[in-house]
Formats: sequence, structure tokens, C-alpha cells
Amino acid sequence: MKIVFALDSFKGCLSSIEAANEAAKGAKKVFPKAKIEKIAVADGGEGTLEAFASLGGARTIFVKVSNPVGAKVSAKYALFKDGGALCAAVESAQAAGITLLKKPDPLGASTFGLGEIILSAYARGARKFIVGLGGSATTDGGMGMLASLGAEFFDKSGKPLLSFGGGNLGKVARADFSKLSKFARCEFTILCDVKNPLCGKLGAAAVFSPQKGADKKQAAELERGMKIYARAVAKARGADFSKREGAGAAGGLGFAFMAALGAEKKSGIDGVLDAVGFDRRIEGADIVITGEGRLDGQSAMGKTPCGVARRAKARAIPVIALGGGVADGAESLHKCGVSAMFPIVRAPVSLAEALEKNNARKNLRLCAESVFRLAKTFSKQL
Repeated sequence: MKIVFALDSFKGCLSSIEAANEAAKGAKKVFPKAKIEKIAVADGGEGTLEAFASLGGARTIFVKVSNPVGAKVSAKYALFKDGGALCAAVESAQAAGITLLKKPDPLGASTFGLGEIILSAYARGARKFIVGLGGSATTDGGMGMLASLGAEFFDKSGKPLLSFGGGNLGKVARADFSKLSKFARCEFTILCDVKNPLCGKLGAAAVFSPQKGADKKQAAELERGMKIYARAVAKARGADFSKREGAGAAGGLGFAFMAALGAEKKSGIDGVLDAVGFDRRIEGADIVITGEGRLDGQSAMGKTPCGVARRAKARAIPVIALGGGVADGAESLHKCGVSAMFPIVRAPVSLAEALEKNNARKNLRLCAESVFRLAKTFSKQL
């Protein structure tokens, strides 16, 4: 029997591979001779880098970069061969992540450090870039990242801007991207499932900046600035990218990648599954185990369990999902191809106890064991 484990990370607790390892231990207690395939997966957010770093021949590179408010932090990215080209896999949250700040700074936070990561990878020979856009603390339209790469922004008096947080978007009167020409032969793919445009009621400032600490006045300021910034970029590029699907992702990072670097937007989970050879690796599988920290209505909206289940379903492979919790709305995963869902927590506990690493390991292992004991009891095939 072949069992495939492809679980997303259990945020703040277990990585994708750690989750797969524990679930596999539970399965092995019931089916000790089973062939086990463990695949690191993610949907473009936390864990995306780990998935690419798990590829054969991949190297993890560490680099010091600026965090959203300019302090130096240690970040990492993965380098691997993609065909004949060297590819860099990057998580924007490594430099622009909200977890890097003790308190939010919606007007000052910048993506400058993300550009520093890209420059490091470029200097090492990378010409393809896959960038996960999840978890940002910024609403700067990607201006900081572009400035780090060499783009220049000027105010109405012609003076260059030297600070690139969202609060300075409204000062941009002119943009010059001529120094980005060295990236013309590079290929950028951004991984995200956000479809929001850059501006408007569904835009980056209106929808996402409150999640990053902006009050109503700050959100309105960011919206006004974003419109001014978008006009300057459109004039520089000769086209308006602000209405493109996903332009509002990660506080406008999607816009910057598409407008200035010609990036292609791809579903987070599909981009990762393609890169790790998921379809090939599930061939001949009898069952697939997926999951994440919380299974709910959002799990079916482009997240890992749904993406995994859809691909397994296309090959008539049954899928079981395990979650730290199973909330209302999780039943929508059945339409994706999930046969059944199980919460791993076995008794009422505090969130802190549930997230304690050793508790999570044990709970996941025992839950998987129970699932396979049930499967062994009721399925002659297994």
C-alpha cells in the first residue's frame, strides 16, 4: 500500500514536513509495510519556502536584510535548478512579514528588504524567481521593493524619495524604472490567491490595511496615496496594471511585480504542487492525507487541503484531512475531494496547550493512527 502525506504547516507549531512525519508514524503503526511518500506543501504563504527547499539539490541561502521598518533581520531563500536555469524561491514574509514587527506600522512599513533578497539571489545567478506573497505587514504598493532593486521615485519638485513606506505613496509624482533593465530577461512568478485590485473598495488599503494595524484615517490616506502612486507607475510603464487581478495582494506587491517586472500570477497551492512534482509523486497512491492547523470555510478557497484534494480526486484517490480544529464551513472541502475530516485535539485544552509542539506531535500521530485503524477495519482494499 502507498500512502501520501501532504499536509500544510500547522502555523506556530509544526512545519509541513514535521506534520507529515508525525502522521506517517501513526500510519506505520497500523500498516508497517506501507510505502510512505511525504511531500512538503504550502499555498504561497508560510511554509512555501520549506516546500521548495525540500527539492533535490536545493540550497537554502541565508542573508541579512531590512525588516518592514528598516532593522536588520536574518532571512532565507532557496535556490534550485529549474530546467537549465537557476531559480530562487522567496517568501515575502521573510523580509516584509507582519510577524517581524512588535507593533504594526501601517504608514511606515516597507517591502525594501524583499528587494534585498531578490538582489542576493540575482547575484548568485538566479534568473527565475518564485515569490510567495502571504503574510505581509506592508501597504506600500511594492514601492520599497522596487526602490531596493533600483527603481527611482520623485516628488512634484523633482526630489528623489528616500523613504518608501505606504505613507509616502501620495508623494510620488514620477517613477523611473530604467535601472530595472537588468531584470528584463528574468522570469518572475508570484504565488497568491488574492484577486483584489490595487485600489477601490476591494483594494489593498481598504480591505487589507486594517488587518495590518491601519485605522480608518490611515486606511483612507493609504488609499489616496495608492491612487497617486498607481498613476505615476502607469505613466512610466505606458499601461495601467492597478486593475489587474491580484494587484492588491500583499499591500500592492502584486501590482509592483506585474507592472515593473512582468510577473505572472499563479495560484499559490498550484504553483507549489507543480514545483514539487505532486502529480507524479501521488501516482499509485491508495490514500492521501492532507490538512492544516484549522479546517474551516476558507480551507476550500485555494488553500492547501483543497488544492491537494482536487488533484487526488482527479486520479480517484481518496483524501483524508486532519486539522488542529474542524470548524463550521469545513464541510465545503467535500466538494474539493476530501472524503472525511478529523480534528486532532482529543480533549478540551487551551490554545497555548494545543500549540505546544510536543502536544501537537502526539495528537497528530494518534489521530492518524486512529484514522488508519478505522480504514483497516472497514476497507478490504486496505
